[in-house]
Amino acid sequence: MEFTEAELSDDEAVALIAAAMKEILARRGSAVAEIPQDTSAWRFSGRWWNQPIPIGRYRPTVH
Repeated sequence: MEFTEAELSDDEAVALIAAAMKEILARRGSAVAEIPQDTSAWRFSGRWWNQPIPIGRYRPTVH
């Protein structure tokens, strides 16, 4: 198979570059991180104010 140089018109060159850029950007993926909708901005797991009231009254220094 033999390849020869072909002259591209301006419109063809623009279309070729646009198609290449579209392919490159599609492979990169989204730059914005997806935030899960089921999570809250505030997470208090393991905090003293998240425990039931009788557990919250426990004082390790007073027996």
